[in-house]
Amino acid sequence: MRRRFAASLTVLRGGCRASAISIKFAWRWLAAVVAVVIGLAFVVGTRIILRGGGPTTVVEFIVEIMIWGALWWIACWIVINRQVTLRRLLPGAVLTGIGFAVAGVYGRLFLPPLLADSAQRFGVLGMAFTYIGWLLVLSCILLVAMTTGRVAYLTRSGSAWHRHVPLDMQGA
Repeated sequence: MRRRFAASLTVLRGGCRASAISIKFAWRWLAAVVAVVIGLAFVVGTRIILRGGGPTTVVEFIVEIMIWGALWWIACWIVINRQVTLRRLLPGAVLTGIGFAVAGVYGRLFLPPLLADSAQRFGVLGMAFTYIGWLLVLSCILLVAMTTGRVAYLTRSGSAWHRHVPLDMQGA
């Protein structure tokens, strides 16, 4: 996951460095996992507090977007070892928040029947594969949103479509 973030954010130069994968930096993954658990607790708490219908559902959705966006904004920054500014990560984090909130809505609708069907047909193994499939969907949302956010940031800053020309070729 770190390599995908780094590749989409052009952090790594010349391939993956061994020092970036050493045990010295393992705390970043632990911090990211803790941040995800805390964010999940906030989302569940928000759902419990704002339970209801009508405008409360819209407020719950907006708060969920904000929580997921803030969570992935900080988690991605920690995972890539703070090599990219938070400002550059913001568009991707907002898109990730929107994607995870939408996935949460669809997950509440479709995941319980899928899990029940998988459990009835294949037992615990079916439930495990259903959860693995859902995690794959969430990871795809995360990677697509962060990459799209990077493109949006580069387009907005005006540097998306500039070709890099070596210094010796600029005068020619």
